[in-house]
Amino acid sequence: MFKAAERALTPKTRSSLCLNECGFSMVELTIALTVVLVLAAVTFPSIVTTMGLYRLETSASMIEGKLADARINAIKRNRQVWLLLDSTANSAKLQYIDGGTIDLGTVEFLGTGIQFVSPTPGQITFDAQGWLTGSPPLQVTLEVENTGNQKNVTVSPTGKITIS
Repeated sequence: MFKAAERALTPKTRSSLCLNECGFSMVELTIALTVVLVLAAVTFPSIVTTMGLYRLETSASMIEGKLADARINAIKRNRQVWLLLDSTANSAKLQYIDGGTIDLGTVEFLGTGIQFVSPTPGQITFDAQGWLTGSPPLQVTLEVENTGNQKNVTVSPTGKITIS
């Protein structure tokens, strides 16, 4: 009884089985590759859209943070501090005057593919009490290029900053 089982597993019979059944056929490989490519083609636009929305949210948070820094610095320094928005370079930086214009911190840029939507205030200024000067409320609108997806960063007269 055991001899029949041993005969079935000899190296000769194993190698003959692998010749016919081991590995993938070209048809199976082509079908699997086609399925992977179709799935990639379906999910790629969704991934691109999600990345654009993520960069939009990150850029809006950066502007919100810079505005909060401007307000805090205005109160701390007891003088006007402003956020300078450059719609050409898609950048933002804090400044104040103390015998000349002084930059606070570094220039920060919007994420790739994010732009300011016109009209964008060139400068948002806070007074020594942290209140917004000019004609409040002010709104900065950011947009993902060629999609229409937007975020608004709004500053109230009292200096409250919100993203919508």
